[in-house]
Amino acid sequence: MPAIRIVSLSQQETEHILAAFKFFPFTSDCSVSLHFVAGDIAPESHALQLNLVPAQSIEEICLCSFAPDDRLVFSSLSAYSAYCEHKNLSKHTLYVHPEMAILEGNPLIKVPGIELCVLQGDAAQDTIPKDTAIHVYRDMIQFSKNKQANELLITANHNLSYTLISIDKVNWEIFHPELNAINLALELWEKPFCHIQYTLEHVQNLLSNPSLLLSHPYDIKGIRFAHKADKHAYSFFAMHYDEYMAHVGYDQWAKNIIGWYKQYTNIALKRILELACGTANVSNRFVFQGYHVDACDLSAEMLHVADQKAMKPHLYRASLTDPIPGRDYELVLCMFDSVNYLLKPSQITQMLEQVYTALADKGLFIFDISTLFNSEENFADVCSLSHNKDSYLLHQAWFEPVKTRQNSSLTSFHRDFIGYSYQYELHKQRVYMCTDLVSIIHNSPLKLKAIHNAESKINYYPRHINGIDDKYSRLFFILQKEQV
Repeated sequence: MPAIRIVSLSQQETEHILAAFKFFPFTSDCSVSLHFVAGDIAPESHALQLNLVPAQSIEEICLCSFAPDDRLVFSSLSAYSAYCEHKNLSKHTLYVHPEMAILEGNPLIKVPGIELCVLQGDAAQDTIPKDTAIHVYRDMIQFSKNKQANELLITANHNLSYTLISIDKVNWEIFHPELNAINLALELWEKPFCHIQYTLEHVQNLLSNPSLLLSHPYDIKGIRFAHKADKHAYSFFAMHYDEYMAHVGYDQWAKNIIGWYKQYTNIALKRILELACGTANVSNRFVFQGYHVDACDLSAEMLHVADQKAMKPHLYRASLTDPIPGRDYELVLCMFDSVNYLLKPSQITQMLEQVYTALADKGLFIFDISTLFNSEENFADVCSLSHNKDSYLLHQAWFEPVKTRQNSSLTSFHRDFIGYSYQYELHKQRVYMCTDLVSIIHNSPLKLKAIHNAESKINYYPRHINGIDDKYSRLFFILQKEQV
């Protein structure tokens, strides 16, 4: 079985890594171990999914034997440096960015398909054999303008590498080819959760997906392809989500939900489940009111933000179509057009079947959708820019009427050490017509009780559904599990 072996020599770095594993999607075909220097760290119960290997010293970790197929992950560049010193290993570090690649510590590399280059005056130039074919650039400016995709910049200047990855740390991947290792470089990150989560998921995907395996340790093209293939929605944006959604009247949403609950069922409300909870802004209001609330989301980054809040529900990671572990909920919720992220009707069918199993008899499932009216009027062709002291967020939205697809892209520019880092997310939704959803629900085990909008008490189902897709931005569907 493929194994990921994480090596952390700092208590702070170990704590960051343990926090990232609270919502980590472990797979059955890959084991994950954390080798760390034991101190005052007391891992929470969720970390027991991780194989914890505490050691009393760096020397003890260095004595561990790792299998050739194991993928080592170092918590930081300093952890890698200390590991190499104790093992008497030469230090080789490969930095790969979508636009360039840099290698420290191994000027004698010869890999087919890779062209070597160096900056004039770099100490690495003196260690390269004179018969080696290598392109010499005058300076970093010339290299940036004229570099080729298959060029690898050889350098002995660690400050150069460190400065470059500090400028745009989000898009760099750091490797140690001689150890088949990846580096998290946590010393670069003030809040490293998203970075740890993404990188470790990425490593797990590499080991689980043969199509993403590198042809050799210096496979720059393969590294870039795998990095691009692993991007997903609600990663970096999770940290900005609450600020971006500050205009939403969550208290009114919670009030409407309770009102509909009392209107369409007569059983006492005790247990609530929210699907696709995001940062749990709805769930935490129900927690405050004294209900037992479970909440799940597919985005570990969203869950991490939710987990920092005082009034938080019991959080776990799951998609809308995953089996629901809990039972006998009187109310299940799915808000903020999360259902629109299900691009296939079969996925909605699957979700409804899971919800039916989780609901108590006479319990309700309430979800909302973003409508055709909302896409055509508000998100057909949108470009907006928001900013604060240290960052800019560019939001672009466009609607594809033939495919009924709503697309939204988010681009973040965040001020870093000497420049701006860049992050990008693409969100894809399907705009469902009301009649199509009614048909899907009719073929499910749940019964459709009502369709509302937020501004009116009118139930549009079944008499008034014609044309409501063109009148309202958001519609709320209320379904019930009938008593057996």
